[in-house]
Amino acid sequence: MNPSLALAIHSETTAASDYDPVLGLVVGVIVILVALALGLLSRETEADAHSVNHEKPWHFAFLVGSYGRYSTSKFTAFLWLVAVVWGSTVILIHVAQVHSGSTDPFSGTNLGDLNAQYLVLIGSPLATIILSKGITDLKVSDGRLQKPLPGTTTGYEFSNVVGRGIFSDDGGKPDLVDIQYLLFNAVLLAYFVITVSQHAVIPALPDTLVGLTGVSAAAYVTRKAIASNEPGIDALIWTGASLEIRGHNLLSPLDPIQWPKNVCIDGFDLVKAAATAAEAGQKLIDWSPDGTSISVRIDPAAFALVGKTIVITTGAGTTVTGLLSRS
Repeated sequence: MNPSLALAIHSETTAASDYDPVLGLVVGVIVILVALALGLLSRETEADAHSVNHEKPWHFAFLVGSYGRYSTSKFTAFLWLVAVVWGSTVILIHVAQVHSGSTDPFSGTNLGDLNAQYLVLIGSPLATIILSKGITDLKVSDGRLQKPLPGTTTGYEFSNVVGRGIFSDDGGKPDLVDIQYLLFNAVLLAYFVITVSQHAVIPALPDTLVGLTGVSAAAYVTRKAIASNEPGIDALIWTGASLEIRGHNLLSPLDPIQWPKNVCIDGFDLVKAAATAAEAGQKLIDWSPDGTSISVRIDPAAFALVGKTIVITTGAGTTVTGLLSRS
């Protein structure tokens, strides 16, 4: 057997010889209740998050990112914070009850030692938060990435259910990188909780699992760095009395009433035309949910608009322009 591992096991056994596991359970329940209370009290409405739906509240608002979704990296950092606070509290109470008269009451608990593993585990999610935010904000500002607020764009639903925002991408679909990042941290958290519950010590964690959490954090940040959904217009085609706009990542606003305001043709009032069409029981604009085409029904008299500029504002607020030409 590895001598260092044998020494660790001996230290943990010695420290746990008079430890009552019920203490860990009681403290755990208290810490969880406090965390839940903080989450429920930390409440933000969708109106505060600038979303169009003003009914559903945010709970655990401190876990919400800049773009109105629960953050995977913030959630992971919060879990480790709760776990370390719980473990430290269990050990402190245990030492106060049993070893208060000892000259070295924390001997064998590892509470007085600085373990680099925990600097990585606590620092990694925090560094991930900072890097991810910096990368995302930069890409959004220069138009390479669209981050629509939940409930503002077709296909981007409001995620006030924590799991949906943490385990999924912006469109609400399960995300493998997020799931992997969370699972590796969950395994380490389980190891930490079980060890503290049984032995009242801060455990030395398996290097392999610590390394895997680091790799998954790097993959998480890398995914943020390479992500891109920049909108673009590929073709503007006249088909009879309709103009078809073909493109990519043209995220449509959730409310069709907004569509005429988001498609602007120089010299042609689409808002007024949409109102006229609505009175006649017709629909002026069809905007595909996948963001690849927009069809605008325009009277042939409007063909004089050839050579004018068309400006599309996506549901994420990003603008893209094209020049009309007649084919």
